[in-house]
Amino acid sequence: MNMRKKLKKILAVITFITFITVLSVSFTDSLFNGLADYDGEEVYIMTADQDSDPRGRAMPGAFINCESVSPGFASPLINNKGMSGLNSYIHLHGTNESDSYKTTMPGEQGAIIFAFPRVEALGYMYIWNYNAAGQSGNGMKNIKIQYSTDKQNWYNLKDGNFELAKAVQEENDQHGGNSSNNLNDGHRTPVNFGGLSVRYVRIVPVTNYGGNAYGLSEVRFFRFKTRPDKGSLLAATARAPGVDETDFNANNLTNNYGLSDLFSSSAMHSRQNSTMWLSEKDSDDSFVVINLDGNYPVGKMGIWNYNETDRTNSGMQNITIRYTVKEPYQNNEDGINYQNTRDWITLGDFTIPEAGSAGIPGKCDLIIDFAGARAQHIKIIPKNTDGNYGGDGFGLSAVRVFTDENPTESWASEPSRDWSAMFSNEGSFDYQTSGTGKRAREGWLQADGIYTLNTNGAKRPGLSDDSTKTLFVFSDTLTGNLDNFSGNYGQYGLNIRNRGFKNHSFATLTGNKPDPRNLQFYLNTSESTDSIMGNGDWAQELLRVGDKIYAWSFSTTNWTANQFKLNTFNTTLSGFPDFSAKPPQKNVDLIREFTEDGRDYLI
Repeated sequence: MNMRKKLKKILAVITFITFITVLSVSFTDSLFNGLADYDGEEVYIMTADQDSDPRGRAMPGAFINCESVSPGFASPLINNKGMSGLNSYIHLHGTNESDSYKTTMPGEQGAIIFAFPRVEALGYMYIWNYNAAGQSGNGMKNIKIQYSTDKQNWYNLKDGNFELAKAVQEENDQHGGNSSNNLNDGHRTPVNFGGLSVRYVRIVPVTNYGGNAYGLSEVRFFRFKTRPDKGSLLAATARAPGVDETDFNANNLTNNYGLSDLFSSSAMHSRQNSTMWLSEKDSDDSFVVINLDGNYPVGKMGIWNYNETDRTNSGMQNITIRYTVKEPYQNNEDGINYQNTRDWITLGDFTIPEAGSAGIPGKCDLIIDFAGARAQHIKIIPKNTDGNYGGDGFGLSAVRVFTDENPTESWASEPSRDWSAMFSNEGSFDYQTSGTGKRAREGWLQADGIYTLNTNGAKRPGLSDDSTKTLFVFSDTLTGNLDNFSGNYGQYGLNIRNRGFKNHSFATLTGNKPDPRNLQFYLNTSESTDSIMGNGDWAQELLRVGDKIYAWSFSTTNWTANQFKLNTFNTTLSGFPDFSAKPPQKNVDLIREFTEDGRDYLI
């Protein structure tokens, strides 16, 4: 066998191992039927479940940044202070009292009001109860939850009465913080708004867990989203060019605001213009982009035309519909470029009847059939001529998109936000610092070059369970901490304590869920840039044979394609490598073989 054939053979083996190990990282959830992708998206099979919610099965959507909270000293509830990571429900909250909020006043006097920048179709609210060291009795127990779109008219969520779970001391002891506590139902179920149109949320404390105050540690909100079945409504958002390239009113098209129900194309829309979207720009800049937050086979799309009393002539008339599964606009230094045309597919030209032209103002005016076309973004563009009905501007009231009832291919893919968030680190929590000789508050922040290994031996996706052991190895790793974030959303990291780079780092995860309580990072805690392997080489892959785990690495200097170091780890009773001792190394030729159970393994 000549060297070229040998090299091709080894590269094929490495590629295959990389593929199967990445897929066996457990990037799955029980709802995903065991299918997964490795690039931050979840893949699953859609089904036709006649007994399910017509909007699909609820799940957390995109994180919603709170614009403000009152009283002002409740800002620790929304500014990330004390949290182990950003913008997710999976993170932990630490035990520092200054990172939490409490009041001595129950009832209306102690109410907390959270405000969003715009009206949202609100999904889940996750709550971390008061968690300051030794003060969990100050956590809120019974509360009232109310919501509003104008801060004047308040409505009870359900009957308004909810009971929160108490912070768990055992989690503080073991992990240095608590995961979200949420409702006291034995499952830590988050509060579900179910897609209601909300701009303000009010929490009113009623009772606590025996303390002398009423406190919370953190509250995070997420847009309504579902994992749809065949023919069900897709939760979506909308945006359009506007001031500073954002037009918050475009979100009215998808946030259920003004509609008589939360799920159907038969809903009626109000005539209040504050619940609609209107562009005063020229037709070329009066389009709107609907983001479906996933890749789906699209069936029907319903459009409600602009329905403001005495101004229906501003509604769109002749339009072009386009769609894409790629990025619909580009961010650059000059703002957002919406004029990316190379990735859009034209569905066709359509005419939307003027609102009320059939004598029923507020009904769905046009149903468009996508016939199963796969889309992630949909663009609605008024024509240059006859783009409206003679009025000023170009407007719509609402848009709803549904999956195909009988798609040719019934798979769908969605962002895997919780798995991505598992590697959003503040840097000072125990699980983010090294498991061997921890350096206080200086841990794993970010890295590149990720490789993974299912140490249980499973090679196919969907085989992971609560006992699965997954090993991660990273290349260049930034270490330090973000000083519990700066307290200003979008400016976290200003207080970064940078300990510099390590050539490598490791992490271990037990189970098939992205839970920081089952995660541990490992770093070389000395001042050296070396990794736990004791060298500055670049690790390339992981492999388990018998009770040994092998990591092979190439030298960063005098690199040659046919030689590398083989680093051998012993496994412990936990199923993970023994990081307490530097692994033995040996130089290995590219074609070197070793044998176990009579079989040859090409390294």
